Amino acid sequence: MGYTHFFRQYRVFIDEEWNNVLRGVRKVYANLPAYSHSSGGYYNDYPLIIHGPIGEGEPIFNEERISFNGDAENDLDHEPLTVMKAPRRGFEFCKTERKPYDLFVQAVLLICAHYHNKFIVTSDGDEDDWFEAVNLVNRVLGYNLRSLEDANTR
Repeated sequence: MGYTHFFRQYRVFIDEEWNNVLRGVRKVYANLPAYSHSSGGYYNDYPLIIHGPIGEGEPIFNEERISFNGDAENDLDHEPLTVMKAPRRGFEFCKTERKPYDLFVQAVLLICAHYHNKFIVTSDGDEDDWFEAVNLVNRVLGYNLRSLEDANTR
């Protein structure tokens, strides 16, 4: 099955929410650490590199979607995370296999849940697996989250 994050988006992001999400995502992207110790630290010695959805090129953060993956050249990609302003279907998921880009996947999902009260995130990971992402968004964006559950109950 693999290490997976799940999300349900029950309505379209309104413009103000989406603009806040994009601002937050871009700010976190600009402040990502060189290495990730999230999700059990299975890839601590591998650099955190973010590319476009197929594992190369630039990530996409625009008025319609957020879409990115890890680094395909070094087998540090898996499935892309794609979040649409207007949901394609209610249930989505992203398998990361705990690779370094998982930290950014978690951060983006936290940001989405923070601004969208009908965006619900669940995960194969436990609170310890999410600790680094929670701290990252708190530090960079000034949030006061203690866990993924805090973002979901906003």
